[in-house]
Amino acid sequence: MSLSDLVVATGRNKRARAVQFFRDGLTFLSKDDCEKALTYFEKAVESDGNYAEAWAQSGFCNEKLGKHAEALDASRRAVVLRPSAESYFNIGLANFYLKQYRDAAEAYRQAIKLDPYNSADAYYALGLVYRDWGRADEEIQAYKQAIRLRPDYTSAYERLGARYLKSKKFAEAIEVFRQLTALKPGDSAAPNSMGEAYLELNRLNEAVEAFRQSIRMKPDFGRAYYNLGKCYLAMGNRDGALEQYNILQNIDPDWAEKLNGLINP
Repeated sequence: MSLSDLVVATGRNKRARAVQFFRDGLTFLSKDDCEKALTYFEKAVESDGNYAEAWAQSGFCNEKLGKHAEALDASRRAVVLRPSAESYFNIGLANFYLKQYRDAAEAYRQAIKLDPYNSADAYYALGLVYRDWGRADEEIQAYKQAIRLRPDYTSAYERLGARYLKSKKFAEAIEVFRQLTALKPGDSAAPNSMGEAYLELNRLNEAVEAFRQSIRMKPDFGRAYYNLGKCYLAMGNRDGALEQYNILQNIDPDWAEKLNGLINP
């Protein structure tokens, strides 16, 4: 066998070992055992440093295990060899947890560019980046894009409604929480948040009904009782507020104390 033939054969053997390690890693990954899967993905890239899929899965598993710096390195190696939306998403996620928001946003935008029709999760994650980065308008637009691509994306509705509340866009918040209530009819948080928006707009009767709806769904929801008591005070109904305070004393003393501070300032 010539030297060149030996080099080719050695390369084939390394690739074959890498493929087997990769398959073993996928077996453990299918069992949701990222720790064991990672050891095989790492062996795969040790055998073949140009194995893009193995680098990608190594990045995924490192991120699942909370090893953000390692995930970032592996996913960057993967996209150099074979750019993919999944690896760019993992780069974005690692950067997000490392509080490197500019790099996280750029990675998510690359993921969206590579797979625009399946990018609802990337838009949602981009919204979280903008939230922590303090860029409210871009956060709103990101959640809207996530919902456009996945109209039943309840987490995006929740984040969008919360951002509208924080930005004092109460009419917009009401509409979002109304849609969320339709999507999650048994969820007590959405009507409570909708009631908070009504309360800020001084639409007190609608606020009362929203808080009551929330309490019907979750009879021990302390915040909803507090909000209902606060609403009654705004309507001049101190007895109604006291009734909510008495209920709260039994189910949530912390919210009871807060409400008492409003009743007896």
